[in-house]
Amino acid sequence: MQVAESYLNQDAFYFPHNLDFRGRAYPMHPNLNHLGADLSRGLLQFADAKPLGPDGLRWLEISVSLHHTLVLSQKPESLENKAVTNF
Repeated sequence: MQVAESYLNQDAFYFPHNLDFRGRAYPMHPNLNHLGADLSRGLLQFADAKPLGPDGLRWLEISVSLHHTLVLSQKPESLENKAVTNF
């Protein structure tokens, strides 16, 4: 939270990345990045908002549907200690 608060009044900021030998990009900051936990991803907002468009809305619907199916397919005892925070 402290890292997120330090960026609060910035118009925009960028994530520096490292590349591995396979060409995969990994953000350098360990606590606040777009590949982190739900909490860190939920704190991020795009600086330049753009509309989803017809294809974007379709893929958002597919993502929500798949996430919902995944949550429902898990055994109830495996969900006891998990908070579903994505949607």
